[in-house]
Amino acid sequence: MSGTFRSNVVTRFGRLYPLHLCALIAVASMQWLLVGALGHDAFVYSHNDGYHLALNFVLLQSSGLEQGFSFNAPSWSISTEFLINLLFLALITLPRRTATILISLLTVAAIATLADRGLLDSTRALGWIDNDLIRTTAGFFIGVLAYGIGRRVSDKLHPIAADLSSVILCGGIACYMASPMLWRAASDLVICLLGFPLLLLSVLSSTAVAAALRLHPLLYLGKISYSIYLIHFPLQLLLHILAVWFEWTIPFDSPLCFCGFISAVVLVSSLTYHRIELPGRQIIRAMTVRSSATAVRWACE
Repeated sequence: MSGTFRSNVVTRFGRLYPLHLCALIAVASMQWLLVGALGHDAFVYSHNDGYHLALNFVLLQSSGLEQGFSFNAPSWSISTEFLINLLFLALITLPRRTATILISLLTVAAIATLADRGLLDSTRALGWIDNDLIRTTAGFFIGVLAYGIGRRVSDKLHPIAADLSSVILCGGIACYMASPMLWRAASDLVICLLGFPLLLLSVLSSTAVAAALRLHPLLYLGKISYSIYLIHFPLQLLLHILAVWFEWTIPFDSPLCFCGFISAVVLVSSLTYHRIELPGRQIIRAMTVRSSATAVRWACE
């Protein structure tokens, strides 16, 4: 089991860390340029000191140890996801019954905490548990549950009903996200913890919707989605620095500007996917194989 745990951790680390590290270095450099060289305030996120840099380096930037969002702040979810992945991988090394009970208790506790506090509460449960960590716990283990349910019911839901429910759920969630109701604690909880899992289950059983999602452009966007997620803020920061440096007035409210920015994000993300993500995974995998071989030789000598 220890070998499996180690292998899974290395695989997840190789998936997340190379791009996170590069984006962190880029943002730290640009924030230094903006504040130190150009004499402007930090862009959006201000906790850009050595302490928070160290937390970001070890993926603890949203663990409860931080004082606020820092550097490439969208990577908060990378931190919580990695920590919850470690917890999950440790739990599944236990006997199945024990692991099931512990996962169920964690899920119920996380959902109950979110129901009481809301998804976006900025305070900490019990004075030290970051709320982002709690909602990641709830989302992750509900995802595990949804996966288990999906394996059992995917062939039992009629494809037409699945297509219809997928479209209705997707449309309803989109309308909610665009409405003034957004960020209301109770409705947010229903959308995130019930609406999205039901949407995923519907899509898994669908035919037309699933076929549309298998179109090559959408599959490719899915491949580079991690890059899109981590790269969009560094590009915003770069654009802001250029505007400050050259005294540009950028029409951020322009649809053309928005489309141009999204196109730039996709283009750069495609480059980072092929030049950083994929090589990074290969390097970490190769380093792990070499270290394992060295350990085996040492043990045999």
